[in-house]
Amino acid sequence: MESNERKPTLEQVPEAIRIQGLQLEKLESLLVNQVKPKLIMSSRRYTVPEAAEYCRMAVPTFRTYLAKRKVSGIKFGKSWVFTNEDLEKFLEKYRIKTIDEIEQEATDYLTSRSKK
Repeated sequence: MESNERKPTLEQVPEAIRIQGLQLEKLESLLVNQVKPKLIMSSRRYTVPEAAEYCRMAVPTFRTYLAKRKVSGIKFGKSWVFTNEDLEKFLEKYRIKTIDEIEQEATDYLTSRSKK
């Protein structure tokens, strides 16, 4: 197979590479602008039973946390809806910290207290 397109000479290679780079940047920009909004809009929504399963707990336990306002969500009438972000924030609150994290927090706290 032969191409009708001329191959650049050695002197033309840097300019050809620069043009290709600009074209790639334009393509990347178009893709990001078209795909990013769809990703935001396609964030998964969970019902109470699905959210409880996501958090690996019984539905009544999840409802208890919900009643105590320990987990955030959106209420439509009598129905609740939760996003991945809601559930991840909820789970993060109950994550056990390592000794290193606790020591770092203590150091940060003592440092901030000594500056006052």
